[in-house]
Amino acid sequence: METALNSLDANKIANLYSFPILLDPVLPGQDELKFERQHFVRMIQGALTAAKEGGAVFEITFGGEPDIV
Repeated sequence: METALNSLDANKIANLYSFPILLDPVLPGQDELKFERQHFVRMIQGALTAAKEGGAVFEITFGGEPDIV
């Protein structure tokens, strides 16, 4: 896990998850959100690229919300 996260590689990080990722609806009448692997990779790739280039710092905590600084 540490190796994947330190790599800042979206595909290696995606390998840590089981897909699809299902999220409960936020609003009444809203459908469940479903993220397939390719959606997840595409969603995090930009932030990871910025982090590689020094444009973002990620703080990952367990039991809390991750922060992007």
